Amino acid sequence: MVSISTTQARSHLPSLIDDVRVKGEVVVLSKQGKSVAAIISMEKLRQLERLEDEHWSRELKDAMQHAKPMGVRKTAQWLKKNGLA
Repeated sequence: MVSISTTQARSHLPSLIDDVRVKGEVVVLSKQGKSVAAIISMEKLRQLERLEDEHWSRELKDAMQHAKPMGVRKTAQWLKKNGLA
């Protein structure tokens, strides 16, 4: 992992992108000494998105297993009340 200030990143962006793309490097951008963002490869982004999807799928499955059936009418009312319908 490489850490670089946002000011330095501006002048080295093409080479940083190459390091991320070719070497799989993770670049952490800092501003006033604090980490504020990161540059990662598309492959790593897809992995993170897949892990997030898997997490929320497990959460949903668990919630559905423990939920009480509400019936169609109550479900529709709940969805409307919560701005989901």
